Amino acid sequence: MKTGYCPKCGNSCEVTFTPYVMKDGKIIRPKKAKVFVIPHCKCSEKKAA
Repeated sequence: MKTGYCPKCGNSCEVTFTPYVMKDGKIIRPKKAKVFVIPHCKCSEKKAA
C-alpha cells in the first residue's frame, strides 16, 4: 500500500491500486487504461460497515 489522497475526506491515507473491480459478479475496468484507487481510511470504513 502507498500513501495517497482520499477523495472523500481530503486527508492523506493509505491507498491500494487495482486494475479492475468485481461488482455483482461482473468485472468493471476503468476507462482509458487507468487504475482504480481504493482508500483505506476511517471515512471509507464507516460506509462499508
